[in-house]
Amino acid sequence: MLTALSLGAVACSESSGTLQQQGGASGATGGAVVGGEGHRLLGGLLSGALGAVDGYIIGAETDKIRSTSRTAAVQANNGAVSLPASVQDINNSDTADLNHDGFVTLDEVIALSAAGLPDEEILRRLQATDQVLELTDDQRRYLRDHGVSQSIIDQIPEINGSVREQFLQSQAPSPR
Repeated sequence: MLTALSLGAVACSESSGTLQQQGGASGATGGAVVGGEGHRLLGGLLSGALGAVDGYIIGAETDKIRSTSRTAAVQANNGAVSLPASVQDINNSDTADLNHDGFVTLDEVIALSAAGLPDEEILRRLQATDQVLELTDDQRRYLRDHGVSQSIIDQIPEINGSVREQFLQSQAPSPR
């Protein structure tokens, strides 16, 4: 729980500007809701759990989620802000993790959509990451406002469900 709280910030968005320009909300609380009761670490990280930075991260490898260091998450988030993925980056990856950093960020999904890939291909690439994926309401809005289809947005939280369940089970307290 302390790790989740130390990693908290939730993306806020309207229809224009970056998530930082649009302001942030209370991350520790918002992150806890995303993961659901008992899954606060997962929700904390994947709802943008980066403390002072807003949340571009929507997916992470389970090793990244387990890590007590938030450096990689902060770097992934800052990279998404300062140098967003482009259509050209798509050719260098066969997954949605276009820069191969162990995270999926909003800009990567937007680049896949902007490249004109069919929904099925975008979903395949998201699944191929083997990452646990989550979206906050603000991240959903941000993707929608940037041209990502509602079908993709609706399916993202369901992708790699078995990976999510294995991770959550490994994080459950052992019975006494």
